[in-house]
Amino acid sequence: MPGYRARLAGPARFDIDAKLPAGANRTQVPEMLQSLLADRFRLKFHNGSKEFPVYALVVAAQGLKLKDLTKPGDTPDAKAAVESSGYGGPAGMGGSYSDGSPFSLGDNKFEGKKLTMARIASILSPCLDLPIVDMTQNQGKFDISIALSEEDYHGMHIRSAVNAGVLLPPETLRLI
Repeated sequence: MPGYRARLAGPARFDIDAKLPAGANRTQVPEMLQSLLADRFRLKFHNGSKEFPVYALVVAAQGLKLKDLTKPGDTPDAKAAVESSGYGGPAGMGGSYSDGSPFSLGDNKFEGKKLTMARIASILSPCLDLPIVDMTQNQGKFDISIALSEEDYHGMHIRSAVNAGVLLPPETLRLI
């Protein structure tokens, strides 16, 4: 069975190496990790729901205006491994997924190719003041280009940097 490695963030850092017991499968990992953390670190867990403000990505009353690039017979494989890479700097940010879906936020616009609505929401969430939740229930892939005002672009760029852990000077943070 494969081993798993977890890194816990916070003031103290710990590496946890664990092997799955015989007969266990991947779907049991979260429950087993929770049990391990409770036993070894005396962590307590509470399951529940709480309402938070979010942006909802929804289809407009007039319908979706993007062209679905999904070919007939294509079915998304939610279990398929997808690798990603990214970059960021003063000129913008972007990245690509191993399934051929690049995106960029630069030159006052957001552009992406072959992106699902869920992926668009996850890419843009760190760039805004609230998370984005995909509520479209659309599984298609789309090319998208969104022109941004210079003010919106700079605010999104600064928020993405802050959410990535970049320390920025106070005068830059005043811009958002």
